[in-house]
Amino acid sequence: MNNKTAVEQLILNLFPSAQIHVDDPLSDDQHLKVTVIEESFREMSSLQRHRTVMQALKERLASDLHAIELKLKPPFKNS
Repeated sequence: MNNKTAVEQLILNLFPSAQIHVDDPLSDDQHLKVTVIEESFREMSSLQRHRTVMQALKERLASDLHAIELKLKPPFKNS
């Protein structure tokens, strides 16, 4: 399984209702940009979001993946 698919699946395992976009800007499957929109992020600080997602990805980062950029946010809410 390539890194792009693996990262998406690992995040979906953690947050099944998340909207996830994984971009591979260098087309090398080693440097990914990931955007995750998830309702439960409203209850987490930015640091908590990153720690939670990075924990899920740590084995992939230790072996196959060189770099990852994360944008983790709750859905936009109209007031």
